[in-house]
Amino acid sequence: MIIEFQADEVEVGPATGAVINAGFYTEGNYLSFQRMIDEELGNRLRIPTDTHYAARDDQSYGEYGVLEKVVLSRTTIEVTANETGKEIMQCDGVKVGFDVDNEKFANLRERLGQIFGEILTVVE
Repeated sequence: MIIEFQADEVEVGPATGAVINAGFYTEGNYLSFQRMIDEELGNRLRIPTDTHYAARDDQSYGEYGVLEKVVLSRTTIEVTANETGKEIMQCDGVKVGFDVDNEKFANLRERLGQIFGEILTVVE
């Protein structure tokens, strides 16, 4: 099952700091991502710095390293869960529609690249 929704709000965190994050939100759903980039702090807190964190709708549906593929276009993001992710997120993936201006999209694309690395595909 693929969960789908249209985001009312898209948040893109700053490019600096200990954690990089981005998320898509509506009243009934959310899809959020983060990555700890401060290795020293991550080690102290026992938070992985070599993978992403993803959650949908509630933190009980989130965990580190649960996605195998992320596809970003100008108006949608679609994530595909790996086997562990399917169990934790209780779905095969999530597809979110959104509408942001060019500047915010550029920031979103950059942040998602930092969070996901090689598993992110951007479709022009």
